[in-house]
Amino acid sequence: MRASIGLAAGTALIAVCEMRMARGYKLTADALDGAGIAILYATLFATHALWHLASAAVVFGAMLVVTAVAVALSIRRDSVFIALLGLLGGFATPALLSTGENKPIALFTYLLLLNIGLAWVAMTKRWPLLTALTVVLTIVYEWSWLAKFLTVSQLPLAATIFATFGLAGAATLFFARRGDPSQPRFDISAVAGATMPLLFAVFGAAVPAYGARYNVLFGFLLLVTAALAVIARFREPRWLYLLGGVTTAAVLVIWSAVSYNAGAWPAIVGWVAVFTIVQLAASWGSKASMAPGVLLMFPILAALEPRSASPWLLFGTLFVLLALVAAYALRHGAGIVYFASALLALIAEVTWSVKYLAPERLVAALTFYAVFALLFAGVPVLARRLGRELGPPAASSFILVAATAVLLAFAVMPGASDALWGLAVLLAIANAGAIVEARARANRIVMIAGAIVSWIIIGVWLATSLGAVNLIAALTVAAGFGLFSIGGAVWARDDAGRSIFLVLFAYAFLLYIVLQPSLAIPPWPSSRSFSSSTSPSARRRST
Repeated sequence: MRASIGLAAGTALIAVCEMRMARGYKLTADALDGAGIAILYATLFATHALWHLASAAVVFGAMLVVTAVAVALSIRRDSVFIALLGLLGGFATPALLSTGENKPIALFTYLLLLNIGLAWVAMTKRWPLLTALTVVLTIVYEWSWLAKFLTVSQLPLAATIFATFGLAGAATLFFARRGDPSQPRFDISAVAGATMPLLFAVFGAAVPAYGARYNVLFGFLLLVTAALAVIARFREPRWLYLLGGVTTAAVLVIWSAVSYNAGAWPAIVGWVAVFTIVQLAASWGSKASMAPGVLLMFPILAALEPRSASPWLLFGTLFVLLALVAAYALRHGAGIVYFASALLALIAEVTWSVKYLAPERLVAALTFYAVFALLFAGVPVLARRLGRELGPPAASSFILVAATAVLLAFAVMPGASDALWGLAVLLAIANAGAIVEARARANRIVMIAGAIVSWIIIGVWLATSLGAVNLIAALTVAAGFGLFSIGGAVWARDDAGRSIFLVLFAYAFLLYIVLQPSLAIPPWPSSRSFSSSTSPSARRRST
């Protein structure tokens, strides 16, 4: 009897409000329609939960009918109040009739259809509040299910759910009416729904059990960031691709910190390469790109992964990506993107050198350092030749000096005595870039700074590795570098001679050798043994 009375009362209220005589009383009719919908929802819930008169499936179907009626009435009567009642009832239905079982496919299929229907109503009638509440309640369901039921085996399903609802939210941005005063509020809700999957990616990276399924996690992240890039390319807001890039960098760093495992090598290098390329493509046409944020993974991998001791995969991939970044920077005048990427490449080189540089890896290390040094020095020169100056102006100078400073690792490594000629070549390449930069910008400071850093590196090598065996080679390098500094100052048009003092470092080098008796071959007058063993007349002739 109670169920019959409730169903009859709710239906009667709706029927009466749709009669001709009710049309002159819009506010009253809307309120009675809302009351009828509320009575139907409450009665159906009680029919299952309190009185056990019908199964959950039957009541669920009946509630779907009530929701559809509410949506239809809201459109017919142009009433956002009735639409909101339908929305609340529609979202309350799964919670009210829940049995506590994990049935994600049925639940989220229902929520997806409800989202689509309510989004169509909201866009048709221009009710942004309807869209905002739909997004909020959908998010509540997603994260509630996540907290209660998510397991490692269901991670692909969870990723599919978040991706589907994210794409559904993004779709409204494509079908939105441009120029509508209410459109900005629709856009905020749509962006919130579209970016929610990014939070799921961060969550997955922060939980080691889920982070172990890195292919699922990164594939999901790639799909979401690519979708955001497409939206940013063809619709508003333009900054969506940057949000995707920032999240990608954050996910990679968090995953490296808490979820990294040895099984991810070498696939992680491939994922980083793919993400970098996607970020360059997403920001095409803009001077801002999050590709450098993704390249942060290379110094992290150099520090984390023991198998990166063999540098060919790590630095070979990094070089290709850095060349792509350089091409992007030259095309769009995005100097800050290139210089930030180059700085991260230098940090990767330093990190790797500190951990793994050894005599058996010297050839590979010298090869990659030479290639990177040529790239660092050559890109700014190429940019000037193409008439596309890379800014900011001080960035290229800083990178060149930093590239020179990185070579200090060669001076202190265990096999430094055998690395002199390779060190000399790399110093020459780095300083050549600094000299070219000094001439192009009429800025001698970069040339002077590069030379001073180079002499410091030579001095460190001198203090740790110089011996009688490599003395002649060391003298040749010191003399050659002194001449190179003078020639560079002349070519760079240092008319005031401010950099000519750099040659004094070569004299300091010679002075150090002269004061070492063990290096006096053949013995010179400064040698104690020579002074004590020769006659006065011989010493006079020698003098």
